[in-house]
Amino acid sequence: MKLLGAGYNNLSGTLPDELFKGTSLEHLSLPNNRLEGALDGISKLTNLVTLDLGGNELSGNIPESIGDLKRLEEQGQLRKFVQSKKTRSSFQ
Repeated sequence: MKLLGAGYNNLSGTLPDELFKGTSLEHLSLPNNRLEGALDGISKLTNLVTLDLGGNELSGNIPESIGDLKRLEEQGQLRKFVQSKKTRSSFQ
């Protein structure tokens, strides 16, 4: 699977660990749901180009390993993702 998009679907709970096993995933778009928890496994998605998790209830620190997602950085999405948070080091 290369694309997972389920924004505005009233999804709740934490992101399942199985999501981070899909290393072929390039586009992850789950905005404006009620997702919570941390993104500890995000760096396993090495092919990720776009990431949209805005409008959720994520908590905890943004993993430093997110900087290892080189394709995400090339697209300018990493900076956009971090700047959309109230602080640079944690979700609020």
